[in-house]
Amino acid sequence: ALPFHPVYTPLAIGSGSRPVPCMNHFGFWISTHMAGIEQSDTLRFVSTMMTLMGLVGLAVVVAGASILPLTS
Repeated sequence: ALPFHPVYTPLAIGSGSRPVPCMNHFGFWISTHMAGIEQSDTLRFVSTMMTLMGLVGLAVVVAGASILPLTS
C-alpha cells in the first residue's frame, strides 16, 4: 500500500527522465536548425531548460503527493 495515489509514480518517473538531454534527440536538432544557433549553444540551453523542467516537475509531484495524497 502506497501512502499516496499511484498516479504520482509515473509523474515522478517522467520528471526524472527530463534532466538528461541527448544530442540524438530529434528535439535537439529541430531547435538547433530552426533557431539557427550553434550546437554547443543549443546543448547549453537545452541542458539548462531540461534540468529546470525535471526539478520543477519533481517538486510539483512531491508537493502534490504530500498535500493531496488521494490514497485509494
